[in-house]
Amino acid sequence: MAAVLGAAQLTDVTIEPVAEPLWMGTDVADAVAFLKVTGIGKSLFRDADPPTVARVGEAMQAALEPYITRDGVRLGSRAWLVTAHRPRCAAAGTPWTCSQPRSRPS
Repeated sequence: MAAVLGAAQLTDVTIEPVAEPLWMGTDVADAVAFLKVTGIGKSLFRDADPPTVARVGEAMQAALEPYITRDGVRLGSRAWLVTAHRPRCAAAGTPWTCSQPRSRPS
């Protein structure tokens, strides 16, 4: 990723791994309800018949049981926090070429 950002002429690239628990709901039923109506779950269930929705919901409940904590259902999550800077002014012929301010028409 740093190479891609560098090739785009961004500078001071930092990539920090982030690992935080992801709170999914107050209990398993709440987490399943959330997963069914958001993001990819919403897309996957859109055309499913009721028996399929019920069967998958039960499987989701069973899969989430091990992740119950006293604070609710928490899954592990990982991401990268990426920061970079675009140079304010670069050499002519690069994507970040400086330009002179335009004068306003009278």
